[in-house]
Amino acid sequence: MRPSRPPSSRITEYADRPDGETEVRVVGGGHYYGRFLLDAPPGRPLPAEEARRVAVAPAAQAGASLDSAGLPHQV
Repeated sequence: MRPSRPPSSRITEYADRPDGETEVRVVGGGHYYGRFLLDAPPGRPLPAEEARRVAVAPAAQAGASLDSAGLPHQV
């Protein structure tokens, strides 16, 4: 079994801006609740790694909150 990486590492690995939107999934307790789509204007430089890590934080917080609230999750 391959060790899993933290979700924040997936958004910070880019050397160049990815084509199109970047999906940040909202997951809590292993359940998928939804997603955020990040899309920057073309031609702008790739944000610093720290800024990309900060962009992931709301998805992690939302997932934890939804999981602890006992709301139904998507399949």
